[in-house]
Amino acid sequence: MLLRVALHQTRLNLPGLTLDARGVVIGTHALVVTPSLDRLVALLASLSDDGLLARTAAGMAALELAPTEGARAWALRCACDAVDLADRLRRVAGLVMGHAFVGAGRHYVEHRDGSAPYGFDAPATDDPGDGIALYHRGYRRSYSVLREVSPARLALALSARSAPPGEPRGGARWILAEPGPGRALIGYLARRDVDARVGEVIREASVSGEATRCLLFVAPSWPTRLGALARTTPGLTSFVPVGASVAVEEGFTHPIALDALPELTGPALTLFRGRGAPAVRVEDGLPTVSVASLVRPTMTGAPARLGSSPSSLGAATLEVRLVPSARASRGGGASWVPASELELLRRLLYLLGRRALSEARLALTAEGALVLSGAAASLPIGAPLRAIGDRIFAPAGFDVSPAISATALAEALQLGAGDVALLRPGGAALFAPDAFVSAEAALVAGPRWAPLRAMSLDLAQIELTAPRLVNEDVGGHPLRDLT
Repeated sequence: MLLRVALHQTRLNLPGLTLDARGVVIGTHALVVTPSLDRLVALLASLSDDGLLARTAAGMAALELAPTEGARAWALRCACDAVDLADRLRRVAGLVMGHAFVGAGRHYVEHRDGSAPYGFDAPATDDPGDGIALYHRGYRRSYSVLREVSPARLALALSARSAPPGEPRGGARWILAEPGPGRALIGYLARRDVDARVGEVIREASVSGEATRCLLFVAPSWPTRLGALARTTPGLTSFVPVGASVAVEEGFTHPIALDALPELTGPALTLFRGRGAPAVRVEDGLPTVSVASLVRPTMTGAPARLGSSPSSLGAATLEVRLVPSARASRGGGASWVPASELELLRRLLYLLGRRALSEARLALTAEGALVLSGAAASLPIGAPLRAIGDRIFAPAGFDVSPAISATALAEALQLGAGDVALLRPGGAALFAPDAFVSAEAALVAGPRWAPLRAMSLDLAQIELTAPRLVNEDVGGHPLRDLT
């Protein structure tokens, strides 16, 4: 029989038991006893799914127990000094037909449940010798510990099981290859620019027992298009890493959360294979040699150096024309003013501001003037021009046909340093750099190219009409239009 611990009880009979701040019985360790080894494996799998394995794996051990009479049992012991953790272990243990105990050293008592919210205590203790004593409401039993096994050793003895089918996915891959296919895979990955590293693995053969050499490829990002290559090629086995040092064969899953076991997180690598094959241990760690450094591309024969010249290709002519364009275009930075509007141009120059006047440049010809200025696009006279390249202008609304680059067009026009070209439907016009003068200088020499003429105004010809005032009815709402 067990004694239910009461509220505010301060004394316990079993050694190693204590009370937490709420008065609940707790020890330094928890012990989950299962009737068989397969139930113990199921317990580890359940702890993995619940996330408890990562919290309790440090110092965890699996114990094979032999009672003085009856069948053997397996137990899982882990550090546990919190009641909430022991409560979760008891709920998981119930799923695998196990019993949860708390205690320390050699004595363990059943953990609390709904009938005893503060836990249990035993009225008397048994002497288990070098073993352990378990105190349960249904039995009191002493066990001797036949052997102690780490969870990592149990995980290594288990094979990966088939995973549900799914779509192939990318991510990191470890490829274990036999020597023949492995050498071919080095060149294949290097040709397809796959970021992978390779190292040599020495392992024992399953039949002869002799050491065999394999190649281990590690790819941080395995291309999805190569997924079938690693899974279906004989001599290649693809693994999906589940931790920094653990990987499981692709298409399989391990019942235990391998990344939660401290023994499997060291520098050595562990590869779990499916179909009942034993796990592979690689003591050297991850390989550090890039596959690209192992491939040296060579060519047969010496390369021949061939020379060519444009003259040997034959000259071809291409007629360039200026044609109307349906695209919307506007002028920018230049304008062509015909000779008939030069007098108006001179009058407009007087109206320009000082900054615009200092920036404007004019090239005066008998046909008209080419005005280059950022403000020239706003002139209300002349034809606006748009820039094709840096020194070539065309009327707005026209395009060069066929469409060629500004560099090729400048070569065709044979533009010199500083020359400016104006494309017109009748042909191109070239302006040398010294043909341009500033607008300020043009105003000084204005009488020579655009004399001002007096504008006469005959007032007799202007008909003046006297204004007529009309008053309309304001209606019923005279202020309706005011807000």
